[in-house]
Amino acid sequence: MTLAQSVAATTRQLCYRLWIDNVLFPAGPISGAANVSRIIVDKMSPVPVCSIDVDNIPSWVKRGQTIHVDAGYDGFYQRVFTGTVQDRSRGLGAGTINCMGESFKIERGIEIPARNVDGHTVDEAIEDILDYVGVDNYNVVAPAFTLGTASSPVLDRMTAPAMLELLMGIDGCMRMETGSGRVIIRQVEGLPSSTPFMSYGTTTAAGIIAGETREDPTYFRNRVIVTGA
Repeated sequence: MTLAQSVAATTRQLCYRLWIDNVLFPAGPISGAANVSRIIVDKMSPVPVCSIDVDNIPSWVKRGQTIHVDAGYDGFYQRVFTGTVQDRSRGLGAGTINCMGESFKIERGIEIPARNVDGHTVDEAIEDILDYVGVDNYNVVAPAFTLGTASSPVLDRMTAPAMLELLMGIDGCMRMETGSGRVIIRQVEGLPSSTPFMSYGTTTAAGIIAGETREDPTYFRNRVIVTGA
């Protein structure tokens, strides 16, 4: 059996693996250990985030430590998050370890020095910015367009995301991050679907498929407002 078969199986068991600072957390409840109650990974924002709820936070867990999360079914795993610990919050009998992906190095709101990109290709200019902010795991596939053919281009002092947006916008590149922590910048072309997404009918015999009523005690059909001295 493979992971794809487990995903499609009627009966399956969810499993995970979690490493912080290359230390494997226990996968089940163990007395006196930091037992994980929930792991949430969100990749909708520019920087993937991960929240780990535990019954107690070990004293050795520190800000800046590496984190890796694998998830899957029936013992088949897929890497879903790679990043670093950002902060820890403690409560009564519980705590949360908040983490951010590798793109956090890009999204920090710190302006970086101006850069002269004259004679550089677009991918070279992008890679230079990624190297500067400390991203070492990336894959840039940008058009072989050489900057500076008409004038000497200089990127003024600004944040790294702003610089990248200027360069990526030259030929429609987009940025994403994989579960392994690799930052990918490449063109994403909009291709039409081979089949219709939705079909509409022209028949006038449209039936009512659902209905409901709701009472609102604050609404009155007839209202009279009287004002005076």
